[in-house]
Amino acid sequence: MCGLSGQFVDSTVLILKSEVCRTAFSQNRSWLKSFLQGAYLFGAKIGSFGGIFAMKKTIALFAAVLMLLCAVPFAAIGEMNLAAAKTAGDFPDAVFDPLGDAASVEYSHNTNFTGESGTEFVSDGENGIKSASGGMRSSVVTITITFGEAVSNARLSFDYKVSSEARYDYLSVNGSTEKTLSGEIDWTNYSQTVTAGSVVTLAYVKDSSGDKGSDCVWFKNFALQSLGTVTFENVDPLAVLTVRNAEGNIETPTANGNVYALAAGDYSYTLTRFGYQMQSGEFTVSGDMSIELGAMTELETCTISFSVTPAEASVTLTHPTGGEMQADESGAFVLPKGEVYSYTVSAANYVTANGSFTASADAVIEVELTYAGEAWDGTTVTQPAEENGVYMISDAAEFEWFAQFVNAGNSTANAVLTQNINFNGKARTAFGIYDYADNNSGYNGTFDGRGFAVTGIAGEDGILDCIGPDGVVKNIIANVNIASDANIGGIANTSKGLVENCLVAGSVSTSANYCSSAGIVGRAMTGNTVRGCVNNAAISNTTNSYASTLSLGGIVGYTYGTVENCYNTGSLSAKQDRTNNKGIGGIAGQIHAPAIVRNVYNVGSVIGPEAGIGGIAGVLKGTLQNAYFLEGTASNGVSSTEGTPTAEYASKTAEEMRSAEFAAILGEAFNNDTDGINGGMPVLTWQGGSAEQPNEIEIALLQYPELIRDFVDKTQTVDMNALMNDIQLPRPSTLEDAGILTDRSNQKVLMESMNTDAFEFYGYHGIVYRPLPGSPAVTVQYRISVQDRNTEEILGSRVFELTILPLTEAELAEAEQVMRSACTEEVYWNGIKGENANKDSVTANLAPFSELVLNENGGFDYIRGAVNITFGGIDVDDLPGYDPMSYQPWREFRSSHPSIITCENLLVTRPEYDTLVTIDSVFTYTKYAKYWEKFGENSDYARFEAFFKQPVSVTVKVLGTSGSGTVEDITATVRINGRNFAGFTNPAEFTFTAPGDADSTVWDAIAAALTASGCTFDGDGYLLRSVTDVNGVTLSVGTYGEACGWFYKLNGEGDQPAAGTNALADGDVIELFYTDNNEAEGIVTLVGDVNGDGIVTVVDALMLLRCALGTEPTTAAALANGDIDGDGVLSAEEALAVMRMAIQM
Repeated sequence: MCGLSGQFVDSTVLILKSEVCRTAFSQNRSWLKSFLQGAYLFGAKIGSFGGIFAMKKTIALFAAVLMLLCAVPFAAIGEMNLAAAKTAGDFPDAVFDPLGDAASVEYSHNTNFTGESGTEFVSDGENGIKSASGGMRSSVVTITITFGEAVSNARLSFDYKVSSEARYDYLSVNGSTEKTLSGEIDWTNYSQTVTAGSVVTLAYVKDSSGDKGSDCVWFKNFALQSLGTVTFENVDPLAVLTVRNAEGNIETPTANGNVYALAAGDYSYTLTRFGYQMQSGEFTVSGDMSIELGAMTELETCTISFSVTPAEASVTLTHPTGGEMQADESGAFVLPKGEVYSYTVSAANYVTANGSFTASADAVIEVELTYAGEAWDGTTVTQPAEENGVYMISDAAEFEWFAQFVNAGNSTANAVLTQNINFNGKARTAFGIYDYADNNSGYNGTFDGRGFAVTGIAGEDGILDCIGPDGVVKNIIANVNIASDANIGGIANTSKGLVENCLVAGSVSTSANYCSSAGIVGRAMTGNTVRGCVNNAAISNTTNSYASTLSLGGIVGYTYGTVENCYNTGSLSAKQDRTNNKGIGGIAGQIHAPAIVRNVYNVGSVIGPEAGIGGIAGVLKGTLQNAYFLEGTASNGVSSTEGTPTAEYASKTAEEMRSAEFAAILGEAFNNDTDGINGGMPVLTWQGGSAEQPNEIEIALLQYPELIRDFVDKTQTVDMNALMNDIQLPRPSTLEDAGILTDRSNQKVLMESMNTDAFEFYGYHGIVYRPLPGSPAVTVQYRISVQDRNTEEILGSRVFELTILPLTEAELAEAEQVMRSACTEEVYWNGIKGENANKDSVTANLAPFSELVLNENGGFDYIRGAVNITFGGIDVDDLPGYDPMSYQPWREFRSSHPSIITCENLLVTRPEYDTLVTIDSVFTYTKYAKYWEKFGENSDYARFEAFFKQPVSVTVKVLGTSGSGTVEDITATVRINGRNFAGFTNPAEFTFTAPGDADSTVWDAIAAALTASGCTFDGDGYLLRSVTDVNGVTLSVGTYGEACGWFYKLNGEGDQPAAGTNALADGDVIELFYTDNNEAEGIVTLVGDVNGDGIVTVVDALMLLRCALGTEPTTAAALANGDIDGDGVLSAEEALAVMRMAIQM
């Protein structure tokens, strides 16, 4: 149910999930397993506030736990500077503490904010702040940060997230809208450079409508980092200077492109100019500095000539960064050596040829163009021959006949090309009529180009107007020169079907601000697929309109369907001065939800308004996976996102894109460009090229699916084409035996699912989420890679597929009946009764269990011990309210009288008189509850709540040693004394009364007294952080020194165990008091101070842990101060309790 989840698994480190933890550790280390699951962290053993306040605030809990697990030597941490940490209660002001004295912070609001000044932002309960303007229509709350003279050059950064019901409430930074999104989004980092006098305003603006959800903005992690000014001198004005940080990320220069404001650290730079040797270097920033660059050196050149047929053909030669090359008077090209160039050779009535080469020496490149077919006269129409119901099209006249035939009501007619087609720029018919009112409109047959070229496409349409939902268009090489003020695409203006293995060259243009345009498909509607396609055409939008989403893309204008295994080399352009236009992307202008775009790359330049262009997509609302764009084609891969998209994309250099590794990353649909087709960058397998020969790891990886087993029965193989249950992934030893891990100690396995809504990795557990009843099966791709743990190089990688079958109504109904049968008092009692025959006469210990498994007789078998869980049954889950970081003695089994029947292990101590005790738990049917946990907010999954944490209980009678009788109430006196610190008002003496069999503790009495007196407090039965009196005076831990805080004495004695574990007796007198000197009060035993240095730190927790494990001898001081529950034994649970004390959680 809870645990740590990892994105990768290696051969020595277990990436943790509760199921993995349960089987990972032997029983004598079950405490560690329990901790990693979040289980039994403290139980009844945590707690004390009898001296725990003499401590430093230290490091975050997770880092502390890591030190516990790694058993860091004391010497390694003993001298650490343990910086004070802020608690949530210190916010909102403390969130700005990292700015120090360098800046002043003010809150403000407009008249529609109805709260008090200074309350515009409040604590978010964790480590940040959030706006407090919920429900206040048309309100504006603002944070103004003003930087003083001490700031010369620095970077302000912070994280934010925004929630808005309909994109009308927004965050504005310095007057510019930063985020207007529907629904809470992930944390996003913002940073900007500031100097003395800089003013940064953060305003949350609400519209005039009511709230629908949280509707606020959150901020956290404010930081101010001093910057050094790095000036590059003597930079060639025609060269490109690139500076990268130690992580390889590109740094942005100031307005002067040769000056950078950089934080302290290591950096590298490159200076590149086409035709010149690259300069590079490394430098370390510790303050202002300048770097003198030398003059750039020209590369050697060579002369490249073209011999073309026909002789009148024109040659266009381009370079990725140098642009179009110009020939000399003889038609030859003088080119810098060592660079890769692409050429296009074209002539009227011929099929355009493309190729590439690396310039290394003088050479002549011969290109013979293929005849495009007889040029059409624009009027002749001829019926083609028909074979087996398929029209065999051999020229443009026959093509035009077929187009007219389809549009005359024959939308399912099939055709193939038998020759190249040359429309000669004449007006022609685009077939497949689009009808807005008919979802099935368009061409619904199969049109196979068989790799022939269709040239001379001109006018206002692509080859087709609309492809219907059953239409298939494939294997066409098209050369188009089309322009329109409507939706337009080189293959189809609109598609609801399949376009596969097509290539478009030429140009596509639109002048409309409301239509979609692209090289392959303009509008790719719901249900469409574009697969294995290439666009080389220039795509442009010439509209003069503003504030428009242009839907301009290399492959699709917009898509609601699937785009996969495609790439774009054509340029995209829109007017740059229309600064608020958007939706311009190298692959797609817009990717709507639920569209999926995957295994794609773009190398074409994207020009337009800076905020509206993306190297991959202009606007992303759907899923983008395994997508790449050439560095420099656009500043960002995606210009904007909306909703909750999946965005997996990256930029690559040209050199990286020409590598065999890049082709492998794109997947099996791509080959290396060994034929010089695409400038050395990957091509589709149907285009040519060749696949790199797999190495031994990649060959071995072919076995991977065969090594997968059922998650419950780990000996059972599984059908990866018909999955219904979770799967067990092969562990490192198995991978080593299979030859997949060839050097196990230096390698790790990376596992990635391309659709985490259907399939997820958690360690070696593959979690399968089946579609709902009535839904189709779903196919998911997943990638398995082997990585060198030292260099992070990918040594081998393969993408596999699995298919998940949908749930059925019958199996869900059966599972619901099983769950109802399990959640009964009878089943629960039979599981825990132990040696007791009757729940009305309990005298012996009860027996907890971990899981219920349905047996052959229709009853249940009880699985005891977490290490024996099968994962196929019904688990005893964490009770609601269980918090491993808080004080409570129960997790899975709760007792109403822990002194008679303990929580969790259910040990019985017979009382004096017969006593009724209720034990309760919750059951979770993990196999089906996982759907509720993942998709519970979706109403379609409402029925799965019945499988998650369903309550079950039983009331038993524990027989007393004296039979039946009545236990008298107990009373205790509580006195609260602030000892005159800060004018704290002491409440009146309080009398606490409780039933004698209520298992009351000292903490119960203190908490009741504080509440009854009107005081408020922060803490629990072992850590009382602060108390606030009725006048608002607060006394907190550490205010007056390390030794100050709240302590208590019981019947005059100061050395006491944890208040939450100290049993209360009739007549007890408790004094809760605040002091800055515990020793002066007679409190010399500092609970948790295992090493006796007077403070409780992480070192004490580590020492206690080692004592509990037996790796460190137990001293008298360790036993006196570390035995929190007073049972005479040191335990790992007590070590973790001391950790809590050390970091004041």
